[in-house]
Amino acid sequence: MKGYTEAWAAPEVLEKGNKATTEADVFSFGMVVIEVSPRTSPHLVALRADSSDVLILVKVFTGGYPFSGFTDPIIILKITTGERPARPLGTRELGLTDSVWEMTVRCWQQDPTLRPSVTEVVGFLRERLVFSPSVEPTT
Repeated sequence: MKGYTEAWAAPEVLEKGNKATTEADVFSFGMVVIEVSPRTSPHLVALRADSSDVLILVKVFTGGYPFSGFTDPIIILKITTGERPARPLGTRELGLTDSVWEMTVRCWQQDPTLRPSVTEVVGFLRERLVFSPSVEPTT
């Protein structure tokens, strides 16, 4: 069992068969931001930060998974050569602001050491997302 799905896997996992790391998880989270589910879009997904055990609900914005319509070998080629999904159209008014998009792009850095840490991503999201009392994360 390989332990990953191509469209969400970090380049170092696809290229070298490396095991998932926190940096690889950050890359995958960037793909989740633009992912879809069969439910109404945008919807919320849960993100749990390992170190702080904080649960954050994040909007998901698009009508398709990353690189939808491509076969796994083509997806692997795209990710390992640095290609990333384009910014989805018509999502700014749904909350995919310039700052959220910029953080998403930072999560996709080819070099894992240049990606933001999980703590930085969680802090960024906590500052920008509005939580209802029923989903307010606790530390």
